[in-house]
Amino acid sequence: VEFHNLEIVGNGSEAAAPTGAKDSVIHVTQGECRITDAVICLDGSSVGYGVVVGPVPAPLLPPPGQGPRAVIQQTRIHRCSVGCLVYLGGQLRLDSGSCISNCGLGISACDEASLAVVSHTVCLECERRVEEFARGIVRFETSPAS
Repeated sequence: VEFHNLEIVGNGSEAAAPTGAKDSVIHVTQGECRITDAVICLDGSSVGYGVVVGPVPAPLLPPPGQGPRAVIQQTRIHRCSVGCLVYLGGQLRLDSGSCISNCGLGISACDEASLAVVSHTVCLECERRVEEFARGIVRFETSPAS
């Protein structure tokens, strides 16, 4: 699935804190989703996630490298409790000029099978930039050699 040149506003939740992936603007549960030149946010007073990458909960993790994937380029994610969340083998690539801002937490990786790769061109302007739980990995790429 590909999304280009659009604004996506989610409802999130009116609760004190998000209660699960259902409180997300976009939830990638299988395959690959590419988002380019977009704005992703929650409406007014809602809480929730911008982009969640992980399968609908299942008893077993997908085989390594076969979990859902999202690639985000030139996209702004803002006004969310958590900008991006990866879990249960989800893989996220934040690339070329994307920005996560005005969120409580920028990126969360929730288990050892989850990976977020962040390009050197991404800006993270959040209260907290990154959280890694249960050996989840958020990897920042360095700038290319000149």
